Amino acid sequence: MSKILKYLAVATLGIVAPLATVPAFAQDAKDAKEKASGMKVEKAAKLPTVTIVFSAQEAWETNYPEWLFPASQRKSLRKPSKKYARIVRESRGYYVSKTENDATRSYPLASAVKIEWPDNDPRLAAAQNELNRGNPSGALEVAETFLTFFSSLKSIEGSPWIRAAAIKLDALDQQGNDTSLQLFISEITAVPNYKSIEGLPQKIELARLNQLVRKGENAMVLNESDRLIKTTYDTELLARLHLLKGNALYNLSRYEEALLTYLRIPVFYGNQVNFVPAAKLAIARSLKRMDRPETKSMNLPARAEEYLMEIIQKYPMSLEAKAALAELPQHKREAALAKSSLEEQAAAKAAVTSQMENAESDSDSDEEESSDDSGGSDE
Repeated sequence: MSKILKYLAVATLGIVAPLATVPAFAQDAKDAKEKASGMKVEKAAKLPTVTIVFSAQEAWETNYPEWLFPASQRKSLRKPSKKYARIVRESRGYYVSKTENDATRSYPLASAVKIEWPDNDPRLAAAQNELNRGNPSGALEVAETFLTFFSSLKSIEGSPWIRAAAIKLDALDQQGNDTSLQLFISEITAVPNYKSIEGLPQKIELARLNQLVRKGENAMVLNESDRLIKTTYDTELLARLHLLKGNALYNLSRYEEALLTYLRIPVFYGNQVNFVPAAKLAIARSLKRMDRPETKSMNLPARAEEYLMEIIQKYPMSLEAKAALAELPQHKREAALAKSSLEEQAAAKAAVTSQMENAESDSDSDEEESSDDSGGSDE
Protein backbone atom coordinates (compact mmCIF):
# COMPACT_ATOMS: atom_id res chain seq x y z
CA MET A 1 0.00 0.00 0.00
CA SER A 2 2.90 2.39 0.63
CA LYS A 3 3.80 2.18 -3.06
CA ILE A 4 0.25 3.19 -3.97
CA LEU A 5 0.36 6.20 -1.63
CA LYS A 6 3.70 7.27 -3.09
CA TYR A 7 2.35 7.11 -6.65
CA LEU A 8 -0.82 8.92 -5.66
CA ALA A 9 1.21 11.68 -4.04
CA VAL A 10 3.40 12.14 -7.11
CA ALA A 11 0.38 12.13 -9.45
CA THR A 12 -1.42 14.65 -7.23
CA LEU A 13 1.56 16.99 -7.30
CA GLY A 14 1.36 16.93 -11.09
CA ILE A 15 4.99 15.95 -11.69
CA VAL A 16 4.65 15.18 -15.37
CA ALA A 17 6.55 15.76 -18.58
CA PRO A 18 5.87 19.05 -20.40
CA LEU A 19 2.99 19.08 -22.88
CA ALA A 20 3.97 18.19 -26.43
CA THR A 21 0.75 19.44 -28.05
CA VAL A 22 -2.47 21.15 -27.10
CA PRO A 23 -5.02 18.39 -26.51
CA ALA A 24 -8.08 18.30 -28.72
CA PHE A 25 -10.48 18.77 -25.81
CA ALA A 26 -8.56 21.87 -24.65
CA GLN A 27 -8.85 23.33 -28.14
CA ASP A 28 -12.58 22.51 -28.08
CA ALA A 29 -13.01 24.54 -24.90
CA LYS A 30 -10.99 27.45 -26.34
CA ASP A 31 -13.01 27.41 -29.56
CA ALA A 32 -16.29 27.30 -27.65
CA LYS A 33 -15.34 30.29 -25.52
CA GLU A 34 -14.13 32.29 -28.53
CA LYS A 35 -17.29 31.48 -30.46
CA ALA A 36 -19.48 32.52 -27.53
CA SER A 37 -17.64 35.83 -27.13
CA GLY A 38 -17.57 36.56 -30.86
CA MET A 39 -13.76 36.33 -30.94
CA LYS A 40 -13.57 33.41 -33.36
CA VAL A 41 -13.76 34.55 -36.97
CA GLU A 42 -13.82 32.01 -39.77
CA LYS A 43 -11.20 32.69 -42.42
CA ALA A 44 -10.52 31.11 -45.77
CA ALA A 45 -8.20 28.23 -45.07
CA LYS A 46 -4.60 28.56 -46.23
CA LEU A 47 -3.54 25.15 -47.44
CA PRO A 48 -0.10 23.65 -47.98
CA THR A 49 1.09 22.57 -51.41
CA VAL A 50 2.04 19.02 -52.36
CA THR A 51 4.69 17.79 -54.77
CA ILE A 52 3.74 15.09 -57.24
CA VAL A 53 6.43 13.28 -59.22
CA PHE A 54 5.64 11.53 -62.50
CA SER A 55 7.45 8.81 -64.43
CA ALA A 56 9.25 11.39 -66.58
CA GLN A 57 10.89 12.56 -63.33
CA GLU A 58 8.92 15.77 -63.50
CA ALA A 59 8.10 17.07 -60.04
CA TRP A 60 5.14 19.42 -60.01
CA GLU A 61 4.34 21.58 -57.02
CA THR A 62 0.58 21.31 -56.81
CA ASN A 63 -2.27 23.04 -55.01
CA TYR A 64 -3.74 20.99 -52.17
CA PRO A 65 -6.57 18.84 -53.62
CA GLU A 66 -9.86 20.55 -52.85
CA TRP A 67 -11.55 17.19 -53.41
CA LEU A 68 -10.37 16.05 -49.98
CA PHE A 69 -12.85 18.49 -48.41
CA PRO A 70 -16.63 18.00 -48.29
CA ALA A 71 -18.44 20.02 -50.95
CA SER A 72 -19.93 22.23 -48.21
CA GLN A 73 -16.45 23.35 -47.09
CA ARG A 74 -14.87 24.01 -50.48
CA LYS A 75 -16.38 27.49 -50.72
CA SER A 76 -14.35 28.58 -47.69
CA LEU A 77 -11.04 27.53 -49.26
CA ARG A 78 -8.72 30.01 -50.89
CA LYS A 79 -8.67 29.95 -54.64
CA PRO A 80 -5.91 27.74 -56.07
CA SER A 81 -2.74 29.63 -56.93
CA LYS A 82 -1.99 29.87 -60.63
CA LYS A 83 1.70 29.43 -59.82
CA TYR A 84 1.15 25.76 -59.07
CA ALA A 85 -0.40 22.78 -60.82
CA ARG A 86 -3.95 21.80 -59.90
CA ILE A 87 -5.77 18.50 -59.58
CA VAL A 88 -8.88 18.58 -61.73
CA ARG A 89 -11.68 16.06 -62.06
CA GLU A 90 -12.59 14.91 -65.54
CA SER A 91 -14.88 12.20 -66.87
CA ARG A 92 -11.83 9.90 -67.18
CA GLY A 93 -10.71 10.50 -63.60
CA TYR A 94 -8.41 12.92 -61.79
CA TYR A 95 -5.66 14.74 -63.67
CA VAL A 96 -2.83 17.02 -62.56
CA SER A 97 -2.91 20.03 -64.85
CA LYS A 98 -0.28 22.75 -65.22
CA THR A 99 -0.29 25.89 -67.39
CA GLU A 100 2.95 27.58 -68.40
CA ASN A 101 3.38 30.22 -71.11
CA ASP A 102 -0.25 29.76 -72.16
CA ALA A 103 0.33 26.04 -72.75
CA THR A 104 -1.42 23.46 -70.60
CA ARG A 105 -0.09 20.00 -69.89
CA SER A 106 -1.59 17.28 -67.74
CA TYR A 107 -0.87 13.81 -66.36
CA PRO A 108 -3.32 11.31 -64.91
CA LEU A 109 -2.99 11.41 -61.13
CA ALA A 110 -2.79 7.63 -61.17
CA SER A 111 0.49 7.83 -63.14
CA ALA A 112 2.36 9.48 -60.23
CA VAL A 113 5.37 7.55 -58.96
CA LYS A 114 6.01 9.55 -55.80
CA ILE A 115 4.18 12.08 -53.64
CA GLU A 116 5.72 14.52 -51.17
CA TRP A 117 2.85 15.14 -48.81
CA PRO A 118 3.03 17.88 -46.14
CA ASP A 119 3.46 16.86 -42.52
CA ASN A 120 1.00 19.59 -41.46
CA ASP A 121 -1.89 18.22 -43.49
CA PRO A 122 -5.05 20.00 -42.22
CA ARG A 123 -7.51 17.23 -43.03
CA LEU A 124 -5.50 14.43 -41.43
CA ALA A 125 -4.93 16.67 -38.39
CA ALA A 126 -8.68 17.24 -38.17
CA ALA A 127 -9.28 13.49 -38.33
CA GLN A 128 -6.73 12.89 -35.56
CA ASN A 129 -8.48 15.50 -33.42
CA GLU A 130 -11.77 13.68 -33.92
CA LEU A 131 -10.10 10.51 -32.62
CA ASN A 132 -8.72 12.40 -29.62
CA ARG A 133 -12.22 13.69 -28.88
CA GLY A 134 -13.56 10.15 -28.94
CA ASN A 135 -15.42 10.63 -32.23
CA PRO A 136 -14.23 7.74 -34.43
CA SER A 137 -17.10 8.26 -36.89
CA GLY A 138 -15.87 11.79 -37.66
CA ALA A 139 -12.32 10.52 -38.12
CA LEU A 140 -13.50 7.72 -40.39
CA GLU A 141 -15.34 10.18 -42.63
CA VAL A 142 -12.11 12.07 -43.32
CA ALA A 143 -9.93 8.97 -43.59
CA GLU A 144 -12.26 7.29 -46.07
CA THR A 145 -12.03 10.35 -48.35
CA PHE A 146 -8.24 9.93 -48.51
CA LEU A 147 -8.40 6.17 -48.90
CA THR A 148 -10.78 6.47 -51.85
CA PHE A 149 -8.97 9.39 -53.51
CA PHE A 150 -5.55 7.69 -53.33
CA SER A 151 -6.69 4.09 -53.73
CA SER A 152 -4.68 3.66 -56.94
CA LEU A 153 -1.58 5.18 -55.32
CA LYS A 154 -1.48 3.37 -51.97
CA SER A 155 1.84 1.66 -52.72
CA ILE A 156 3.88 4.57 -54.08
CA GLU A 157 6.47 6.40 -52.01
CA GLY A 158 4.99 9.14 -49.84
CA SER A 159 1.36 8.25 -50.51
CA PRO A 160 -0.96 9.76 -47.89
CA TRP A 161 -3.11 6.64 -48.24
CA ILE A 162 -1.07 4.87 -45.59
CA ARG A 163 -1.31 7.84 -43.18
CA ALA A 164 -5.07 7.89 -43.56
CA ALA A 165 -5.04 4.11 -43.06
CA ALA A 166 -3.41 4.60 -39.65
CA ILE A 167 -6.29 6.90 -38.65
CA LYS A 168 -8.92 4.45 -39.89
CA LEU A 169 -7.19 1.69 -37.94
CA ASP A 170 -7.49 3.68 -34.69
CA ALA A 171 -11.09 4.64 -35.48
CA LEU A 172 -12.20 1.05 -36.07
CA ASP A 173 -10.37 0.04 -32.89
CA GLN A 174 -12.19 2.75 -30.91
CA GLN A 175 -15.50 1.51 -32.28
CA GLY A 176 -14.65 -2.06 -31.34
CA ASN A 177 -15.61 -3.15 -34.85
CA ASP A 178 -13.44 -6.28 -34.81
CA THR A 179 -14.66 -7.80 -38.08
CA SER A 180 -13.95 -4.65 -40.10
CA LEU A 181 -10.77 -4.08 -38.12
CA GLN A 182 -9.33 -7.49 -38.97
CA LEU A 183 -10.15 -7.08 -42.66
CA PHE A 184 -8.55 -3.64 -42.73
CA ILE A 185 -5.40 -4.83 -40.95
CA SER A 186 -5.01 -7.39 -43.74
CA GLU A 187 -5.42 -4.62 -46.32
CA ILE A 188 -2.78 -2.43 -44.64
CA THR A 189 -0.20 -5.16 -44.24
CA ALA A 190 -0.57 -6.04 -47.93
CA VAL A 191 0.81 -2.59 -48.83
CA PRO A 192 4.62 -2.86 -49.28
CA ASN A 193 5.47 0.46 -47.61
CA TYR A 194 3.12 0.28 -44.60
CA LYS A 195 6.11 0.13 -42.23
CA SER A 196 7.29 3.52 -43.54
CA ILE A 197 4.81 5.25 -41.23
CA GLU A 198 6.51 5.50 -37.87
CA GLY A 199 4.59 3.63 -35.21
CA LEU A 200 2.07 2.03 -37.58
CA PRO A 201 3.28 -1.57 -37.06
CA GLN A 202 3.00 -1.00 -33.29
CA LYS A 203 -0.50 0.47 -33.73
CA ILE A 204 -1.49 -2.70 -35.53
CA GLU A 205 -0.18 -4.75 -32.61
CA LEU A 206 -2.13 -2.52 -30.20
CA ALA A 207 -5.30 -2.99 -32.22
CA ARG A 208 -4.83 -6.74 -32.08
CA LEU A 209 -4.30 -6.55 -28.33
CA ASN A 210 -7.51 -4.54 -27.95
CA GLN A 211 -9.28 -7.27 -29.87
CA LEU A 212 -7.96 -9.76 -27.34
CA VAL A 213 -9.21 -7.58 -24.46
CA ARG A 214 -12.66 -7.49 -26.01
CA LYS A 215 -12.54 -11.29 -26.30
CA GLY A 216 -11.57 -11.60 -22.63
CA GLU A 217 -8.04 -12.87 -23.33
CA ASN A 218 -6.60 -10.66 -20.61
CA ALA A 219 -3.70 -12.95 -19.58
CA MET A 220 -2.42 -12.97 -23.15
CA VAL A 221 -2.75 -9.18 -23.29
CA LEU A 222 -0.59 -8.84 -20.17
CA ASN A 223 2.20 -10.95 -21.68
CA GLU A 224 2.15 -9.09 -25.00
CA SER A 225 1.89 -5.60 -23.50
CA ASP A 226 4.84 -6.31 -21.18
CA ARG A 227 6.86 -7.50 -24.18
CA LEU A 228 6.07 -4.35 -26.18
CA ILE A 229 6.74 -2.03 -23.23
CA LYS A 230 10.27 -3.42 -23.02
CA THR A 231 10.96 -2.83 -26.73
CA THR A 232 9.83 0.77 -27.29
CA TYR A 233 10.83 4.26 -26.20
CA ASP A 234 7.92 6.02 -27.92
CA THR A 235 6.00 7.84 -25.17
CA GLU A 236 2.64 7.77 -27.00
CA LEU A 237 2.94 4.03 -27.53
CA LEU A 238 4.02 3.53 -23.91
CA ALA A 239 1.03 5.51 -22.65
CA ARG A 240 -1.30 3.41 -24.81
CA LEU A 241 0.33 0.16 -23.68
CA HIS A 242 0.05 1.03 -20.00
CA LEU A 243 -3.62 1.94 -20.45
CA LEU A 244 -4.17 -1.38 -22.22
CA LYS A 245 -2.24 -3.32 -19.58
CA GLY A 246 -4.17 -1.58 -16.80
CA ASN A 247 -7.47 -2.49 -18.45
CA ALA A 248 -6.43 -6.15 -18.65
CA LEU A 249 -5.44 -6.15 -14.96
CA TYR A 250 -8.69 -4.43 -14.03
CA ASN A 251 -10.69 -7.02 -15.96
CA LEU A 252 -8.85 -9.72 -13.99
CA SER A 253 -9.91 -7.99 -10.72
CA ARG A 254 -6.24 -7.21 -9.95
CA TYR A 255 -7.19 -3.68 -8.97
CA GLU A 256 -4.07 -2.68 -7.04
CA GLU A 257 -1.81 -3.68 -9.94
CA ALA A 258 -4.17 -1.95 -12.37
CA LEU A 259 -4.01 1.22 -10.27
CA LEU A 260 -0.21 1.24 -10.24
CA THR A 261 -0.17 0.72 -14.00
CA TYR A 262 -2.64 3.53 -14.69
CA LEU A 263 -0.71 5.89 -12.38
CA ARG A 264 2.38 5.58 -14.56
CA ILE A 265 0.61 7.47 -17.36
CA PRO A 266 0.19 10.88 -15.65
CA VAL A 267 3.45 10.46 -13.71
CA PHE A 268 5.79 9.33 -16.51
CA TYR A 269 3.91 10.02 -19.76
CA GLY A 270 1.97 13.14 -18.85
CA ASN A 271 3.15 14.83 -22.05
CA GLN A 272 0.81 12.44 -23.87
CA VAL A 273 -2.05 14.51 -22.57
CA ASN A 274 -4.75 12.91 -24.70
CA PHE A 275 -4.38 9.73 -22.60
CA VAL A 276 -4.28 11.40 -19.19
CA PRO A 277 -8.06 11.83 -18.70
CA ALA A 278 -8.69 8.15 -19.54
CA ALA A 279 -5.94 7.13 -17.12
CA LYS A 280 -7.33 9.29 -14.32
CA LEU A 281 -10.84 7.98 -14.85
CA ALA A 282 -9.44 4.43 -14.63
CA ILE A 283 -7.52 5.41 -11.48
CA ALA A 284 -10.75 6.63 -9.86
CA ARG A 285 -12.57 3.42 -10.75
CA SER A 286 -9.70 1.28 -9.43
CA LEU A 287 -9.65 3.19 -6.15
CA LYS A 288 -13.38 2.59 -5.68
CA ARG A 289 -12.90 -1.12 -6.35
CA MET A 290 -10.18 -1.26 -3.69
CA ASP A 291 -12.44 0.14 -0.97
CA ARG A 292 -12.48 -2.67 1.60
CA PRO A 293 -12.41 -2.87 5.39
CA GLU A 294 -8.62 -3.07 5.50
CA THR A 295 -8.28 0.08 3.35
CA LYS A 296 -10.89 2.22 5.13
CA SER A 297 -8.22 4.38 6.75
CA MET A 298 -7.01 5.43 3.28
CA ASN A 299 -10.46 6.83 2.40
CA LEU A 300 -10.14 5.61 -1.18
CA PRO A 301 -13.65 6.66 -2.31
CA ALA A 302 -12.81 10.27 -1.40
CA ARG A 303 -9.56 10.03 -3.38
CA ALA A 304 -11.51 8.61 -6.29
CA GLU A 305 -13.89 11.57 -6.20
CA GLU A 306 -10.93 13.96 -6.21
CA TYR A 307 -9.76 12.38 -9.46
CA LEU A 308 -13.25 12.63 -10.95
CA MET A 309 -13.46 16.32 -10.01
CA GLU A 310 -10.01 16.94 -11.47
CA ILE A 311 -11.03 15.39 -14.80
CA ILE A 312 -14.16 17.55 -14.95
CA GLN A 313 -12.29 20.76 -14.13
CA LYS A 314 -9.06 20.24 -16.10
CA TYR A 315 -10.43 18.38 -19.13
CA PRO A 316 -14.03 19.67 -19.33
CA MET A 317 -14.59 18.91 -23.03
CA SER A 318 -13.27 15.35 -22.92
CA LEU A 319 -15.47 12.25 -23.02
CA GLU A 320 -13.95 11.21 -19.71
CA ALA A 321 -15.24 14.42 -18.09
CA LYS A 322 -18.78 13.46 -19.05
CA ALA A 323 -18.28 9.95 -17.68
CA ALA A 324 -16.71 11.34 -14.48
CA LEU A 325 -19.64 13.70 -14.00
CA ALA A 326 -22.08 10.80 -14.23
CA GLU A 327 -20.15 8.86 -11.57
CA LEU A 328 -20.20 11.63 -8.96
CA PRO A 329 -22.91 11.80 -6.28
CA GLN A 330 -25.71 14.20 -7.24
CA HIS A 331 -24.70 17.04 -4.89
CA LYS A 332 -21.07 16.95 -6.03
CA ARG A 333 -22.17 16.75 -9.65
CA GLU A 334 -24.00 20.04 -9.23
CA ALA A 335 -20.98 21.60 -7.51
CA ALA A 336 -18.72 20.52 -10.36
CA LEU A 337 -21.09 21.99 -12.94
CA ALA A 338 -21.24 25.24 -11.01
CA LYS A 339 -17.48 25.66 -11.50
CA SER A 340 -17.72 25.12 -15.23
CA SER A 341 -18.38 27.80 -17.84
CA LEU A 342 -21.80 28.00 -19.50
CA GLU A 343 -20.72 26.25 -22.69
CA GLU A 344 -18.97 23.51 -20.73
CA GLN A 345 -22.14 23.02 -18.66
CA ALA A 346 -24.24 22.70 -21.80
CA ALA A 347 -21.90 20.07 -23.26
CA ALA A 348 -21.76 18.14 -19.99
CA LYS A 349 -25.51 18.23 -19.35
CA ALA A 350 -26.25 17.07 -22.87
CA ALA A 351 -24.11 13.95 -22.38
CA VAL A 352 -24.64 13.10 -18.73
CA THR A 353 -28.36 12.27 -18.92
CA SER A 354 -27.84 9.21 -21.11
CA GLN A 355 -24.85 8.06 -19.05
CA MET A 356 -26.42 8.36 -15.59
CA GLU A 357 -28.60 5.27 -15.87
CA ASN A 358 -25.62 3.19 -17.02
CA ALA A 359 -23.43 4.59 -14.26
CA GLU A 360 -26.06 3.87 -11.58
CA SER A 361 -26.54 0.34 -12.90
CA ASP A 362 -22.74 -0.20 -12.88
CA SER A 363 -22.58 1.19 -9.35
CA ASP A 364 -25.18 -1.32 -8.17
CA SER A 365 -23.26 -4.23 -9.69
CA ASP A 366 -20.01 -2.87 -8.23
CA GLU A 367 -21.53 -2.89 -4.75
CA GLU A 368 -22.71 -6.46 -5.17
CA GLU A 369 -19.29 -7.60 -6.39
CA SER A 370 -17.54 -5.65 -3.63
CA SER A 371 -19.62 -7.37 -0.95
CA ASP A 372 -18.85 -10.75 -2.56
CA ASP A 373 -15.13 -9.96 -2.57
CA SER A 374 -14.94 -8.46 0.93
CA GLY A 375 -13.66 -11.67 2.43
CA GLY A 376 -10.42 -11.44 0.44
CA SER A 377 -7.42 -9.19 0.92
CA ASP A 378 -4.95 -7.39 -1.33
CA GLU A 379 -1.51 -8.85 -1.22
